[in-house]
Amino acid sequence: MLGSVEAFSLFEAGGTPIPNARELLERFSSAGRFAGYREDPRQVEPGERLVVATDRWADLVFGEQGAELGDFDVLLTPEDYPWGYAEFARNLAGWPAVLRGPVGRHEAEPHLSRYGKALVRDGEVVPADKDAVALLQQTAARHTPEIEFVASRLHDEASRRTYARILSGTMDRMFHHYCERVFAAVQYFECVRWEPGMVVLNGGVQEGFEIPYLMALTEGSGTVLCIDPSGFSRLSAFARATLDRFPARLLAYPYAIWSESGSQRLPVAENGAVLSQYKDRNVHALEEVAFECRSIDDLVEEQGLDRVDLIKLDIEGAEPAALQGMSRTLQTFRPQLAISIYHWPEHMWKLPARLMTSLSDYAFFVRHYAYGRWECILYAIPLERCVPAAPA
Repeated sequence: MLGSVEAFSLFEAGGTPIPNARELLERFSSAGRFAGYREDPRQVEPGERLVVATDRWADLVFGEQGAELGDFDVLLTPEDYPWGYAEFARNLAGWPAVLRGPVGRHEAEPHLSRYGKALVRDGEVVPADKDAVALLQQTAARHTPEIEFVASRLHDEASRRTYARILSGTMDRMFHHYCERVFAAVQYFECVRWEPGMVVLNGGVQEGFEIPYLMALTEGSGTVLCIDPSGFSRLSAFARATLDRFPARLLAYPYAIWSESGSQRLPVAENGAVLSQYKDRNVHALEEVAFECRSIDDLVEEQGLDRVDLIKLDIEGAEPAALQGMSRTLQTFRPQLAISIYHWPEHMWKLPARLMTSLSDYAFFVRHYAYGRWECILYAIPLERCVPAAPA
C-alpha cells in the first residue's frame, strides 16, 4: 500500500467513510505519515498522496472533479470478507496501533481463533480441523501423476511453488505466504489483463466484495453479469454503493450456474448460501431447495452477448458442472478465467487438467489467498492476452 510516499492524506466526503481507513494506511503503508483529512481533494500539499476512502469513490474517480485531480489512490475495502486485508488487519492483536513490518503468529492469533480455521500451538500455526489441509493433502498423496501433470503445465515458478505448498506444505508455511501477500494482492484479480469495456461473467456473488474492483479495473465501462441465486439481496453496503453508481453495468441474474438450464435441488446452509459442493453427497444433511439454473452457454446465448472477456467462478463446488456447460463460450470467445479449485480435494487437479487438455494456447497460473485449502484460484489466460505476453 502506497509504497514509499512521504505522506498521505484522506478524503472521506461524499458517502460513507471506510472504517479505520487512517489506521489501515498508517499500519501498513511502508513509510508514509498521515498528513490529515481533506474536505476538498484539491487541498493536497506537495509531497502528499491523496487516498479516497469512501463508498462513493466512483463519483470522484469517474466524475468531472476526478479528472481535475490527476493521480490519486482509492481504498477499496473487501468489507466483511475474512481473507481480505481490511478484515485481517482489524482482527490483529495490536489493532489499531501503528506497526510496520511482518505480521507474527501471536499478533494474528485473534484472527485465527475468530474464524476457527487455525490456532497457534508451540509457536506455529496449525489446523483447527481436518478439513483445513489434511483431507486435501491425504487425498493428493494418492494422485501424484495427475498432480505432476498439472504442475508441469503451470506457466510460472510462482504457480508451481504455490501449488506445491497447498498440496504438501504446512499451514504455518501457508500462513506466512498469506501474510506476505494479503496487503498486496486481491483474490480473482491477479494475472488477468484488464481493459475498458470488458464483459465479465461473475459467477458467485453473495456479499459482492469483488464488484467495486470489477468496476474500477474496467474503468467504469465494463458490463458485469452477476450470476447467483441470491441476486443482489446479500450485497454489503460498500458493494451496494457501487451498484447504485453503475446500475446499468452491474446486472443481476438470480440463477444457479449448472451444466444445463432447468431446475436443480441444491443444499442450502443456515445462512441461505447455496452449497452446491454437497449435491449428491449431502454429508451434513442440509436442506435441499429447488433453484432455477442456467448454463453459461445458454445465458450467453439468451443475452445475445457478442464478447465475453472474463469468467470468474466461485460457486461453492459447482465449478465442474459449470465448465461442462460453457464449452461453446470458451471456443467462441476465448475468455480469461478465474476459477476456484478448492471446494473438493479432487478439484485441485481435475479442474486444471480438464482445462489444460481442452484449451489451446492458454497460460495457467495458480494463486492462493488463505492459509488452508480455501481460496485457491486457477487463472487461465489466452496467450495473446497475457501480461506480459506469454511466449508461444
